[in-house]
Amino acid sequence: MVKINGYTIQQIADLAGVSKITMYKFIASGTYTETVGKRNAKLYSETVKNLILTDFKNKKSNTTVSKQETVVNGQNNTYSDDYVSALKDQIKQLQSFIDHQSEQLTAVQKSLDQAQQLQLISEQRLNTEHQKVIELSEFQNTHSSHQIFWNKLFKRN
Repeated sequence: MVKINGYTIQQIADLAGVSKITMYKFIASGTYTETVGKRNAKLYSETVKNLILTDFKNKKSNTTVSKQETVVNGQNNTYSDDYVSALKDQIKQLQSFIDHQSEQLTAVQKSLDQAQQLQLISEQRLNTEHQKVIELSEFQNTHSSHQIFWNKLFKRN
């Protein structure tokens, strides 16, 4: 199974060499999306972490990052090229995860089909053996009753 790892704000702050509060404020002021919210911790993927660190370093050195404007629902939104690239990487990772899950599902379905076929074969064999036992039992009962009849008929007094 593919596992998507994440970094907490504290881990990203440690990598940047700043406090958790400073990093929290920086992330809150941007358009960074967490990958997973587990309990109260927001986790960020590897690509988003790298984007945050790059943007943070650029902000510290007052370097501007190239921007790309898009219109979503009638609003202009500005996203950095790095952020768009990070989102594309996430899409690739998720598509890979979906493909892997699809392959696993196909394998499970194949196994289930094989199990059902084996179950059917086993039931057919069981029914065949059960029928043979019934026939043998009837034969023995018939043979036994004939033997009793002949024994009584030829029994000497």
